[in-house]
Amino acid sequence: MYIGTIALGLWFSATSCNGLLADEYAEWPVNIWCWGLFAWYYRSGERKQRIEMLTVVALVIKALLTTCLNSEFSDKN
Repeated sequence: MYIGTIALGLWFSATSCNGLLADEYAEWPVNIWCWGLFAWYYRSGERKQRIEMLTVVALVIKALLTTCLNSEFSDKN
């Protein structure tokens, strides 16, 4: 499931589904699928699994924010 989601999602976003979608809309189906899959796993998982999933999401968001802020400040110098 994970490998298929990543492989298909990367192809879909990178090629806009082989040109079937406009570039600005190409990532929406991938985002909806990934968050839907996350919600399904979250709902069907045990308490420990839900805590682990939320921890990973929190760490990824922190890393993304740090990366964005670092690149924002480095562009100004």
